[in-house]
Amino acid sequence: AAIPARSGEDVYLVLYGSGRGASSQAKAVVGGVEAAVVYAGPQGVYSGLDQFNVLVPPAVAPGKVDVIVTVGNRPSNTVNIELQ
Repeated sequence: AAIPARSGEDVYLVLYGSGRGASSQAKAVVGGVEAAVVYAGPQGVYSGLDQFNVLVPPAVAPGKVDVIVTVGNRPSNTVNIELQ
């Protein structure tokens, strides 16, 4: 799915996964640029499902970009998204 164009507003990418766990030390890279993880914790409805809210850096150009979340030195699989 494409993420809509940014017009000066913050854009967040919400990712879900399992086996990562909550961590205040979660890190993310979006399009090769380090991104702030503003929430890393339980999804809240489904047991064992983790949620990561990532602030997309304004420096990331539109187009297809790779996203990786790292928790406890364990990187996720690379996810490819399209920013418009």
